[in-house]
Amino acid sequence: MSHIVPAIGAAALAAAGNVWWLPALADLRAGDDRPRSARPTALGCLAWWLGTALTAALWFTPAPGRLGLALLAPAALAGGALWFAGCVRRGAELREAARTWAALAPAAVPPQVRGGGPRIGRTGP
Repeated sequence: MSHIVPAIGAAALAAAGNVWWLPALADLRAGDDRPRSARPTALGCLAWWLGTALTAALWFTPAPGRLGLALLAPAALAGGALWFAGCVRRGAELREAARTWAALAPAAVPPQVRGGGPRIGRTGP
């Protein structure tokens, strides 16, 4: 079988993936304007989509088809590892933000405020 069919499919997939890799590229270019957890996640996304695009480009050449898969596998592993690192860092950021807000919270919150907003359809106190 010719490599042209999977090459066209992989190229179409990489082009359609712009809804993920363009925002990831914007996150990297934004630098310190984004949370620190966004950087490894964005790098992981770019690694995966770059691996897909390079695999498509390789399949357009007369190189063996397994060579493209050998290129895609490390890109997928690196992308997954970077995504996981970003998730771990995001969890740490959320815990730190929760501690910060807890330190700023008042010591005693009146019970009326803790109950939430007004109840719809409720008659009486």
